[in-house]
Amino acid sequence: MSFLQKDFFNSPSESFELVPHASYSHGLEKIYGRLETIDIRSVRKISSNSASSVEPQQKKQQKSEPANKTSQLEFNIEPFFRTTLDLFVLREPIQVLGFSRRIEKWLSDQGKLIIADLLENDKLTVAPLKGIGQGHFDEISNKLQTYLNAQSDNETQKIDFNSWLKTLVASLEPKKCALLLETFDLPALLPLTPAEIAEIRKLTKEKRAELIQEAIFEVSTPIKKEQIISDMRELTQIFIKPWLFKRTGISNRHELYDHLLKLSGLHPHLEGILNFMSSTYFKNTFILEPFLHTVSEELYCYDLETSVAYHEVIKTAHSYFYKPDLYYPLDALIQWIGREYARKWKGFADNFIERTIRLSTDFRVRKGPSEKLLVKLS
Repeated sequence: MSFLQKDFFNSPSESFELVPHASYSHGLEKIYGRLETIDIRSVRKISSNSASSVEPQQKKQQKSEPANKTSQLEFNIEPFFRTTLDLFVLREPIQVLGFSRRIEKWLSDQGKLIIADLLENDKLTVAPLKGIGQGHFDEISNKLQTYLNAQSDNETQKIDFNSWLKTLVASLEPKKCALLLETFDLPALLPLTPAEIAEIRKLTKEKRAELIQEAIFEVSTPIKKEQIISDMRELTQIFIKPWLFKRTGISNRHELYDHLLKLSGLHPHLEGILNFMSSTYFKNTFILEPFLHTVSEELYCYDLETSVAYHEVIKTAHSYFYKPDLYYPLDALIQWIGREYARKWKGFADNFIERTIRLSTDFRVRKGPSEKLLVKLS
């Protein structure tokens, strides 16, 4: 037996008894002692003000929650996923409604400058004016309703260029507006009185040019420039880029103009309107040019990636024309270029190579003697 085992068995049983050094206490004796000395008659009931003050706050929070949830569900749809533009008619100046000068001035003094301002239900807040009564309010309402109904009947066009033009020039004096539009072979947007028509006919060449310059200055404000740039960017995102995407992402100016013509409902004066916008706001460049990628003269791409692919195909096609008088069948050249990029594990959208060669100004595609399409350098 080991030494430890021997001591264990020989030790007295008293060694297992623990002698406490102090008595156990849970610390509540002092509290109990104080409670014994409290007079019950001096105890007051707990006030319910705190509980009642919490309930209204909780109710307010509960009422405000639906509003927050609603705002979270209101998504801002990007232009690329939309199919229509915002109505230009709401931004047209009140001059298009044909009010008297007195009513126009009164509305302008109230800050009612465009049609959207007249749709606000604040008739009680406008400042009264002697001679303006309920009859005038009814006239404003009737003319506004008639004008909006006439605009809503025109569903043949996706882009209302007439209304768009009015947002830019209809706030001008009718005489100036007519002279400005006349320079672009456009008819007058605002009705002219017989006196105004006679006055325009009597104008000298110098006075006519002076009024036109004044009109251009008035419509070329920074606010209007910023607005038309924003509108044109939105138009490009909604109507032009999705259309380009379906056409291999590349198109020339003539095709883009034809597409705008269809969007306008075959507007008879579209060319004049585009010329006015180009001359006044885009420094005589094509109005869509700032919002697309230009790859050559009057040729535009959907995005930068398409532009890079276009230049690659053109460079590869040029490598086959080591002599200026060479020509190849179009289908053969397309096949050769496609094979070159297939070896690099690179491909293009269907018909991209063909459209690139056809639209490029570097090459000419003509029918040969055998009625086959031939490609040669321009």
